Amino acid sequence: MNKKVAIPPKPTTAIPLNADDWVNQGPSDTAAQGKPVEPESANESADAGTTQEAPAKQEKEPMKRFTFDVPASLHRRVKKGCVDREIQMADLIREFLEKEFPA
Repeated sequence: MNKKVAIPPKPTTAIPLNADDWVNQGPSDTAAQGKPVEPESANESADAGTTQEAPAKQEKEPMKRFTFDVPASLHRRVKKGCVDREIQMADLIREFLEKEFPA
């Protein structure tokens, strides 16, 4: 079986200067496609409440993945606690992160 995988060219844009730009930059952003990213202006955020923007704000926010290692004993305790509470581990961790880093 022969499969071909297209590998995109390396982006030619500069690294964003601040952490927010870097975090917000993702594979679907124009920076990943080798095009410069326009910074969000204050006017754009002020216009977010218009009727044209309202449906876009109601859409589900895209998800990003965390991958990190924990000791097996901790993983076991968290997994058991989630089973006892009938919740998923990811939901529990998202809840902890939201408490630590509120919007």
